[in-house]
Amino acid sequence: MFAFAAINLLFWAWSSGGLQFEFANRREISAIRSENRKLLLEILRIDQSTEASELIIELRDYVYRKTILGPGDFDYQNPFDHFIKFNQNQVEMYCGGMAMTYSWLLGKLGVPSRTVQLLSKRFYQGDTSGETLVSVEVFDNKLNKWIISDPTFNVSFTCDGQGELLSLQDLYDCKSRGREIAAVENGITYLPGRRLSEYHVKYADLLFSIKAGAVGSLIESFEIPRSTRLNP
Repeated sequence: MFAFAAINLLFWAWSSGGLQFEFANRREISAIRSENRKLLLEILRIDQSTEASELIIELRDYVYRKTILGPGDFDYQNPFDHFIKFNQNQVEMYCGGMAMTYSWLLGKLGVPSRTVQLLSKRFYQGDTSGETLVSVEVFDNKLNKWIISDPTFNVSFTCDGQGELLSLQDLYDCKSRGREIAAVENGITYLPGRRLSEYHVKYADLLFSIKAGAVGSLIESFEIPRSTRLNP
């Protein structure tokens, strides 16, 4: 048995790129579908001892760097296949696909999250189609609270650049009090044209209306300010 496995491994290492890709696909499918956390973290190149609060940042950075910007989306019908292609840099997405991929991976690793859509007043009133953003709210067990963790721009937020990281409701309240929403970048090296400061709409302007999904779901279920808090 061991010899057979060793021969297969040797053949994989020697074989063409196409066969390597097929081998990787089988391994990834096995890891995800069996919900084997250890193998999934290995595929993602994240240390096994990584705490949930650090996992939130590392997974966000992974999605941010793997994403090729383009008109694709998250594959609801085949999320496993979507991840395989995404991990092979074969998927184009904008903010919606990035948020859903990030939220799906968080769920697979046991971290509660939900997708949220932020809308400007102009978008809400139908005056423009470009002033909206899909993001993610995730439960950080170290902080014992929900926080926004945005994979499109690889940031979280504070109010006036100080204090604890903000949840959806905190973001809305910060803006309502006339205070400044400040991005927390975690010392990350950013991709060209992919920083929040380079976006064509101010983040605060996207908080005119906020639609949020239920925990573990990609379906929108309520709006802020008409909202109730959800707990993991």
